[in-house]
Amino acid sequence: MRDKEWKRREGKMKKRVRISDIDLDENIREELGDIEGLINSIKKIGLQYPIKVRTGTKKPFDLIDGYRRIQAYLKLNQHSIDVDDLGKISDNEKDLIQFLCNEQSKYNTWYEKAKFFKSKTDEGLSQRKLAKELNKTHGFIEQHLQAYRLSEVSSQLHKNLSLSVAREISFCPKQDWKMLIDYAIETKATKETIRKMVQNCAMMNNKLDLIKITHSAVHKI
Repeated sequence: MRDKEWKRREGKMKKRVRISDIDLDENIREELGDIEGLINSIKKIGLQYPIKVRTGTKKPFDLIDGYRRIQAYLKLNQHSIDVDDLGKISDNEKDLIQFLCNEQSKYNTWYEKAKFFKSKTDEGLSQRKLAKELNKTHGFIEQHLQAYRLSEVSSQLHKNLSLSVAREISFCPKQDWKMLIDYAIETKATKETIRKMVQNCAMMNNKLDLIKITHSAVHKI
């Protein structure tokens, strides 16, 4: 579902519902960020953006976007909240809308974006189709997926590396990923530093290979 398409639905299905009627299970955030700041904002100016829900399966509604706002309301002892009800939409439409909402609120890190792109391509959605659905370039999707490959050897990517550094490391042989990730995290290395380091390693490896070929007797001493 395109950005413009789901936006056209907003305002057509606004209603107030009980929070207990909303299934939150798939939207729990490990980090709530500045929840006190959000609570103070709601106290002063109210809820600026209704949360988004769809027709539910276990409960009347499934949450699409707005977990932090719901938690703020509960802390304020409020038991109902304004929602945009998008009705019966598919899981794929829900995932895409959720991604776009998080991106607009600047919640998504590059790692979270990459993880989402990987999940959708694993489901069979092509990179070009995904890019079209999210109004992104194919290159944008490809760069994130390339950097996300490093998650095979490290669980620290999302906290410690920028997209540019992670992508630079992903061009290297897989056996060097862990070493370069640890080095980049420890030194806060830039992509330029990583690139130079990789080039030096490549040159050194080529020299060692040449020695093995032309001076094999040296290695028997």
